[in-house]
Amino acid sequence: MKQSHYTVGDFMKRSKTDYMKSAALLGSVVVYIAMLLWTGLHNYNLLAAGAPEGLRFWGFIGFIALEVNAIALPLALHSWTHATAHRNTALLLYGLDLALLFFNTVLDYSMVAGTGLLDRATWMQAYRDFILPATPIFAGIVWPILWMLDPAHKQRQTLAELQASTQEALAQRIVEAASGLEVETMVEEAARQLVLQITRQTLALPVPVSHNGKQAKEETEDKEGGTGNPTPPLAGMKVSPSKNSRMM
Repeated sequence: MKQSHYTVGDFMKRSKTDYMKSAALLGSVVVYIAMLLWTGLHNYNLLAAGAPEGLRFWGFIGFIALEVNAIALPLALHSWTHATAHRNTALLLYGLDLALLFFNTVLDYSMVAGTGLLDRATWMQAYRDFILPATPIFAGIVWPILWMLDPAHKQRQTLAELQASTQEALAQRIVEAASGLEVETMVEEAARQLVLQITRQTLALPVPVSHNGKQAKEETEDKEGGTGNPTPPLAGMKVSPSKNSRMM
């Protein structure tokens, strides 16, 4: 395989290309910032006019939202929105943001310069009255939409749905197991023991106290002789012969 060698001229051409590319990128950034400053000026003039007299300073909130979106959305397209639906939605929202900046700039310029655009285009009056005041709201809605379309959010939602379905299935199995024969037998036995205990307490009979369930049974068997039959009190006593029996 033949190894390629770079000459000084090649490096100079490459350096010249990189320099021109850097200059183009710098120029594009400058132009984009100039555009945002121009549109921001007109957006502020429009939105601040609709604020109360003492709060007009806060009119910058509206134009900042649109201007920041014009910067953040291209960055999101470059580094975040890679899935098809996510990227297409970001492109659409970015286009709408630029359209709002365009119409706001044209509208304010016409009102300041007195070109009579509102008289010739009556639909611009509807835009001024209904769409213009809500443009900051649109700027805020952009990001929840992109967050919900994020593949990472979809993955978390899928895992949460799987966990909820598993818990629901487990609860159903618990209900089915609770109606089984073994559980019913245990419940009946516990109920019988409870009834016997209450009956003994009601009749003032001694209630055997047990910690492990076996001690009471063993104590009862010990009292009854170990076999369930009462032990005769004289069964284990040894009778000694009397003096009269010896004499006889």
